[in-house]
This record gives sequence, C-alpha cells and structure tokens, in this order.
Amino acid sequence: MLILDSAGQQRHQRQAVVERTRDVTRTALLRMLEEERDEFADDAGRPVTSLSAQTGKPLMHVRFVEALRRINSNFFYERSISFPDRGGIYMFQRQKNGEYKKTFLCGCGYGWIPEFTIRRFKKEMVPDHKVQGGWLERRIPTEPTMGWRTVVARLLRGRYITEGEVTKAFPNLMPSRKWQTLCT
Repeated sequence: MLILDSAGQQRHQRQAVVERTRDVTRTALLRMLEEERDEFADDAGRPVTSLSAQTGKPLMHVRFVEALRRINSNFFYERSISFPDRGGIYMFQRQKNGEYKKTFLCGCGYGWIPEFTIRRFKKEMVPDHKVQGGWLERRIPTEPTMGWRTVVARLLRGRYITEGEVTKAFPNLMPSRKWQTLCT
C-alpha cells in the first residue's frame, strides 16, 4: 500500500523552489557583475569612472548643433520646457501627404555638453554569490549626463548621418573602443 506523505512532499517542493530561486539569482547576479565590469573597463586607456576623462572635449550646445547642421541643415535643437538643462535634436521630415512634421531624433544637454556620457552612481548592497549570507557594495548608475558622442552615435545608428560626415564635422576624435561599438 502506498502512503502519501503530503507534509514531506510540500517540504521537498519548497526546498526545490528555494534552490531554483538561488540558482536564478546567482546566475543573474553573475551576469550583472560581468556587465558592470565591462561597463567600467577603461576605454582605450581612458578611465570611464573619472569625471575629467569623461568630460573630454566639451562643446557648448550651440557649437554642437552648428556642427550637426553642417552635416544636415534640417537638424535643429529645441530646449525642454519641463527640464531646462536638457533639450533635443529634431528635424522636419516630409510625410506621405507632402506636409512636414517635426520629428524628435534624440535627447541632448543644454549648455556645456561633455564629450562622453558621464555616469553618476549611488552605492547599494547586493548579496555576495560567493559567500552565503555575505554582501557586496555595488555602484548603481543614476541619471547620466549624455555626451555629444552618444548623440552623434544615435544619429549614426538612426541613419540620419554617415561616418564620413561625422569625421568632417568632428575632426581629431580621440580613440574610443566604446565609440566604435556605439557606431556599429
């Protein structure tokens, strides 16, 4: 005769769920730490966590937009009403009916724009996957300040501009592994 031990089965099921959850959590934490290591790796010898290195060659938003307009005269900058320290790059695009419509292309800073995106961080404690019950201090990115290279890369990916046009408008760019990744 077969006897069902429901309390034992429930305990076994709960234990299996806990183990699966630990495995999923451990895997997610390892992936997150690996991505973070890649994100904070030096970029062609330039430290990405240094404010001065990330600032690079800052441009005033007016000069930046002038350079973009040399590439495409339809580009224009509009300052945000809700966020006065930000704005956006727009262009008028012809619609099928022949009318022109203002199209948002990407966000951009107002005033001085750093060359590279500047990340700010807060500290947070996360479980240590190596030590049961242990904790690690981790830097969590908060609101970044978008760099002009990131804006250019987004315009490149959106096929609004070409690499040749960028080279003419922004000569003597510093080498950057992340820039190459962003542009492809």
